[in-house]
Amino acid sequence: LYSYGHFDENNSENIFIPKEKIEYSQDLEFFSNKDELFRIFPVAELPEAYVYIRNRSIYYELYYVFGYGYTNPEFNYITILEDDSYERNPNWEESLWKSSLKNNIIISMLNTKYIVLPEQDNTRDFMDSISKSFIKDTVPILDKSTYSKAEFSGSRLSTDKSEIIMSGSQNKPRVYKAPAGIESNGDYMISFEIKKNKELYDSIHFDFYGNGYDSPDQEFVLSPGDISEEYIKVSRIINSGEIPPDTDIFFRMFTNSGGDISVKDLEIYRAERYYDYEIKYSDDDVLVLENKNFIPRFYFVSEVISVEDLPEVKSILWEKDIVYDSDRFDPEEAALVQDADFSKRRFDAEHSSVNIIEYGNHEVTLEIKSEGDCFLVFSDNYYPEWKAYIDDIETEIYRTNGIVKGVYIPKGTHKLEFSYIPGYFWLTTIVSLVSLAMVIMCIIFLLFKRRKSIKSVVPGTNNKN
Repeated sequence: LYSYGHFDENNSENIFIPKEKIEYSQDLEFFSNKDELFRIFPVAELPEAYVYIRNRSIYYELYYVFGYGYTNPEFNYITILEDDSYERNPNWEESLWKSSLKNNIIISMLNTKYIVLPEQDNTRDFMDSISKSFIKDTVPILDKSTYSKAEFSGSRLSTDKSEIIMSGSQNKPRVYKAPAGIESNGDYMISFEIKKNKELYDSIHFDFYGNGYDSPDQEFVLSPGDISEEYIKVSRIINSGEIPPDTDIFFRMFTNSGGDISVKDLEIYRAERYYDYEIKYSDDDVLVLENKNFIPRFYFVSEVISVEDLPEVKSILWEKDIVYDSDRFDPEEAALVQDADFSKRRFDAEHSSVNIIEYGNHEVTLEIKSEGDCFLVFSDNYYPEWKAYIDDIETEIYRTNGIVKGVYIPKGTHKLEFSYIPGYFWLTTIVSLVSLAMVIMCIIFLLFKRRKSIKSVVPGTNNKN
């Protein structure tokens, strides 16, 4: 599907089935809302009462994020979802679509409002699993400065006081316990580096602990196989839950394992957890989520960020190495643009507006009004055969966020048109013109031959008959 549910190159009929002829489940009426353009991320089947034909969505006025047959490697590289299945729904691995939901940036920038998933055994745990947390406060509540306040049992600090060392024989408890001023129902990011110096035989536990406050929900565990002989980075989120009043809370590491481990750069931060979806519909078969960060099909950004290539784009979109909330990329506010040949980088998106005049299979016409120059993002795929025209003059379409379109528009009121001419158009045109020329030549030849034949039988000629 060459434009995420908007255009199928093999479907030139450009027609819709009237929605009054489609049988909708009453509980799913929100899918038939045509007040705004939005896309659906289909992982599971919708109920049979609702029309759900992949890669023919143009017939039903439904737009999907993916459709079969789309094999653009750049698209797959950015989204990590390679949809080359001819099934009604692709057989994506659960880990892939869960990663996409947890990321949310790509889901949102592709104008996705609803996600159709298989029903989950434990909805609360599932919603937690697709949430994401980032450090909100830059000052840690526990770091190296608290090492001296910690209690050590079967453990110690290194000579330079940069590492926590836990070593000893099997079945002998070893504990590191430091005061942690945490609050009820808060998310806390625990971060450290760890390595083993001698072989381990049992797991290492990390938790928040206090008098009358000791629950598996406030704990995570590393097994011997999780720890290598080189330092590895570990980051985990723990929700503090309900803390009894006037209770001193500690962060604790403990193990009964024989062997020797070193821990360094132990830090704990208050984190912000983001639940980007809410449940819209649920039954025994499917779970429909609504994306709270839904971005319109056409939108203006306040900033353009120049990027070199797709690896840089992917690193930003997938928030690689991002731990602080303030460092996150917001696709509604900024756009990543490759080969940006304009110098302006900041725009007044608040005073720009778009009005959809026509939205067809091959043609899109918009009216743009802006008090200053603006940059419009069209969350349809960047595909070479699309052309853009401002007031009938062709303009550049910039590869934006790796896989969608972006257009720089001068201030004022303008007509912006997008036109799609399929790759096979010129070939078929040339073939048709050549065929037409051959037909015309044949007709001329036959007319000339017929005229010559008629002339040969006219009386008074040298016809011997």
